[in-house]
Amino acid sequence: NALISVAKETGQTAATIVYENILKMWARAHSRSRMSPSMVWAINQDIEPQLHSMTAPVGTGGVPVYLPPGGLSASPYGTLMGKPVVPTEFNATLGTVGDIMLIDFGQYLLIDKSGVQSASSMHVQFLTDQMVYRFTYRVDGQPLWNAALTPYKGSNTQSPFIALATRS
Repeated sequence: NALISVAKETGQTAATIVYENILKMWARAHSRSRMSPSMVWAINQDIEPQLHSMTAPVGTGGVPVYLPPGGLSASPYGTLMGKPVVPTEFNATLGTVGDIMLIDFGQYLLIDKSGVQSASSMHVQFLTDQMVYRFTYRVDGQPLWNAALTPYKGSNTQSPFIALATRS
């Protein structure tokens, strides 16, 4: 319920990400989360070409928005607004909600119960002379926020969980 979906720009082409999307997502991030070292941009790898070709308008031209450290010849992970850009296989594909998200993982509560439990059995695979091992790890998590925050002064809600809406 705390997830904020930032709308696409008027006339924005389907399956694209533009500079204004990044600015509006950043503007909706909660101020304390902006300073948090646990805030990252989680992206689907399909959007990396969009990031590399994104420019901020300056006069009749533009300047690159996303520059990985050392350019294309060095480390592949860059930053946007000072926060790391982390490609994951769990984000939605380009053009759908969740393909790029601004997330403060420090605002996500994770609880585990009694650590890792292990068990072994020689009976399960007795006919093939194999020993079977089982490991169980009980874990659950949820956001610390129940809803987005409406600031005292201002009209746009804020949250540590921001996604870009579908662009189709």
